[in-house]
Amino acid sequence: MRVFGMSKSSYFTGLVFAAIIGLSGYAMAASDSAMPTHSTAWKADGKEYILAMDQTTGQAVDDVVDPDRAAQDPVVYLLALDTIRAYFWAGLTAYQNNELDTAGEMFKAPMEDIYVNLEPYLDEQGAPAFKDALSEASDVVFMEKSQSDMQAAIDSIFSALTNAESITPKSEDSSEDSQADVLADLLVRAATQYNAAFGSDGTDRTWLNGYGFYKAAQYRASVALPLLSQQNAEVHSAFLKAMELLDQAYKSTARPVIAPIRESSVVDSAQKAADLLRGQ
Repeated sequence: MRVFGMSKSSYFTGLVFAAIIGLSGYAMAASDSAMPTHSTAWKADGKEYILAMDQTTGQAVDDVVDPDRAAQDPVVYLLALDTIRAYFWAGLTAYQNNELDTAGEMFKAPMEDIYVNLEPYLDEQGAPAFKDALSEASDVVFMEKSQSDMQAAIDSIFSALTNAESITPKSEDSSEDSQADVLADLLVRAATQYNAAFGSDGTDRTWLNGYGFYKAAQYRASVALPLLSQQNAEVHSAFLKAMELLDQAYKSTARPVIAPIRESSVVDSAQKAADLLRGQ
């Protein structure tokens, strides 16, 4: 039994942060090199879903946003928006660190992997498209425009993402449930990447991926935590603790030589919050 109403969108499976049906994975979240994969399965809405996972990082390896699911499920939709947000935080960080090739890749990926499958729903709802804003960020990098141009592009994207939340699809689940599901997913993603960044196959890119999800989690926490505080004190406290540890973990935009906080503490805290949310 979930602490405040089981959501059909709660698809947590161990350290799996692919908690949604439509969003089965992200290129930015995958390891830099091809890694062995295995499949995990879970059931939701009476159907079984298979997800290919990277054995080393626990990352989903496919980039798919199902337009139909995004148009019906607020968790799928919000996670799609927050994943775009994570891409662009990671890209902006790479740009600021003068890693221009990486920044360009990060800015380009969400257009091809996510936005194109959200656009039909945005059009249907009469919402302003932000395809051009997404393209502008990569243009700034590849055309070597000014830093002020970059900041303007990023501001435009984040503003568009916030505006797109106003047309989040409705479901039988409460807004509190949906927001909590999304935050839990992002916390576990950021924690898993932090752990992977200091593993034998960890890279600066792995760190950057995690940093992007951490920044997306910060944003989602600003929305979800006030709602959680009104629902369940224990869950709210667990989410606060997970965010506090991630704040310590991701103090630097560049990967430190030594992990600033024990990896297992960060992962365990994020997973505890997710488990409490689903009532385990």
